[in-house]
Amino acid sequence: KAVVSTQSTGNPDKSYLLVKSEFENRAKTLFEDTGINITSEGARHLGAALGSDTFVQSYVQDQVNKLIDMVSNLADIASNHPHLAFSNFTSSLKFKWCYLQRTIP
Repeated sequence: KAVVSTQSTGNPDKSYLLVKSEFENRAKTLFEDTGINITSEGARHLGAALGSDTFVQSYVQDQVNKLIDMVSNLADIASNHPHLAFSNFTSSLKFKWCYLQRTIP
């Protein structure tokens, strides 16, 4: 089985074919002239990571590090502008965190 992720435009440069590692070379041969990206590791689709456990863990770690930086910046802002920091947290940052939690298995 293979999973194909294609954007709504059908642009092959934005399309990924996720295959098991033992089928990667065969898939590259079959799809070499299509421009489709072929990988056995993983790819992002609508902000979520699909693929191997290693790829998903790496993606989640990157996203968590970004969120940590954002919270740290909000904490710095909150010392002088508490309402601004709270407003930013409730209208933006918490939704990013919730989306990450919903889209990662």
